[in-house]
Amino acid sequence: MTYKEAMELAEKYQKEIVNPAIEELKKMIKETKKMKKFYCPVNGWDCPYWKKDGTCGMVDEGYDPVKECDDAAFFWDEDDDYFVDEE
Repeated sequence: MTYKEAMELAEKYQKEIVNPAIEELKKMIKETKKMKKFYCPVNGWDCPYWKKDGTCGMVDEGYDPVKECDDAAFFWDEDDDYFVDEE
């Protein structure tokens, strides 16, 4: 097999198998994120993601507040369940 043939095969594999699998995974992650609400332990404090119902808008955008928000991570208590099923 020549280098050119190997590259063509790799591109075909990327296009037909890898890219669709990545898109499907992104879709599954987004759907999973939509099923949860996150009640923020910070309680606002001028956060642009804070909603009046006490939930965090980061979840709506597909982010994990515990990993992405320093304040949420600081106030996080593993004994409390801030994630709840959609009501």
